[in-house]
Amino acid sequence: MKEIAGKILNYIYNVKFKEDRIPTIEEIFKSSNQKSHQIEMALNYCKDNSYLKIQKNFGVDKNGIQNMSILEITPDGINIVTDKEKFKKNFGFGVNLGIVNFNWGVQEK
Repeated sequence: MKEIAGKILNYIYNVKFKEDRIPTIEEIFKSSNQKSHQIEMALNYCKDNSYLKIQKNFGVDKNGIQNMSILEITPDGINIVTDKEKFKKNFGFGVNLGIVNFNWGVQEK
């Protein structure tokens, strides 16, 4: 689950800094090929660790994910993505910054 959270956080970071926006839950669902409960758990992990600011709403969306909006990637979220060693230690894989087409596979072991 931590690996999925890391991939989602990295994806959000890339969209934020390449396109100056935060991706929707629907975009994350479509591009990740993960099950809805995995995405929800990963987003909650990022929220609980103060990497993302999320607003939760009542109900679930058409994919079975709790209705929520990602408001922002926090300074802690940005710091962990940009610190390659800390990111790898926390999420179990490394990232290369600047990836526009995010690869949901592990990028560096």
